[in-house]
Amino acid sequence: MALTTNYADRYNQLKTNNGATVNVVKKDTTPTTGTSGNTTAVKTLTKTTTPTNTDSTGNVSSGSTSSGSSNYSSGSGSSYTSQLAALLAQQQAQNNSYAQSQIDAAQSAANNNYQSLQNAYNQNLSAYDSNYAAQQQALQESLANSQSSLQSAADKQLQEAYISKMLTEKNLQQNLTAQGLSGGASESANASLLNNYGTNRNSINTSLNSGLASVQSDYGASLAEALQNLNSAKASTALTNYSNQAQIANDLASNKVSSYNNLYDANSALNSTYSNALLSQLAASQAASANSGDSTPVVDLSNSKYTKYINEVKQLNTNGYSKDQAMGLIDRYGLSDAEQAALLNLYY
Repeated sequence: MALTTNYADRYNQLKTNNGATVNVVKKDTTPTTGTSGNTTAVKTLTKTTTPTNTDSTGNVSSGSTSSGSSNYSSGSGSSYTSQLAALLAQQQAQNNSYAQSQIDAAQSAANNNYQSLQNAYNQNLSAYDSNYAAQQQALQESLANSQSSLQSAADKQLQEAYISKMLTEKNLQQNLTAQGLSGGASESANASLLNNYGTNRNSINTSLNSGLASVQSDYGASLAEALQNLNSAKASTALTNYSNQAQIANDLASNKVSSYNNLYDANSALNSTYSNALLSQLAASQAASANSGDSTPVVDLSNSKYTKYINEVKQLNTNGYSKDQAMGLIDRYGLSDAEQAALLNLYY
């Protein structure tokens, strides 16, 4: 949906009301005295309506214009201006509301995307932690099995060495007795047997300790690798999550800027159409005044030199200044009475 304006159509509708064409004439009013004591000739625009006939092109073919006077602060021409101002405010409000609805929708979509992204991120982290815990448990079980196997093998070897030693010792005693040997020879043979047995035990225990250290080292390395993989996965996911969040933020900002730009363009078009309508009203008034023989000077506010004065009068009206107050403020520019009256009648 695009922000649109229909001031031109509405202006044409306001110009014709139930078959009556709006004529705007400039009337002289009784001179008034300002706060400084100087007498100032004041002009005002008075809007009257008289039923007229129009041809197929919309030109007025007949009708008359009523006359009358009023003081500066209550010209009846302000009714038409008020209708235009009300229409401008209404359409600006509609544009603002639509732009805000677009911004709200973009914000809501961004919030939903943020939440979905965060949910997915948390799920990934949880999955990584679960996978690491499973790997850690598997490694611990593998370590325990390896340790148990090594210990069992060593115990078996120690048992076999002990049995071998006992059998050898028994056979040695029998041989020594059969040979009639005793004393020193017997003690030397027993010492050698015990020494061999001790050597075998030491070798078995050394192999056991070496095996246990090896499997413990393998466990530590595997666990460290699993932990590194966990941290790498988390870091990568966090980076992706940050990138996705940045993209959502950029898209949101872009949508907001687009909405504000569209709003600015639409309201600028409204202001332009509104100003053109006011100037058209003034031109019609001046033309009618010229045709009626009014000697009041014609002021062409479409001239760019009046732009800053038009904007100031508009701002004064917006800020709640009365017509008399606004007149006093713009009087410092040294404008003629006709120029001041033309400017003030745009917004009062």
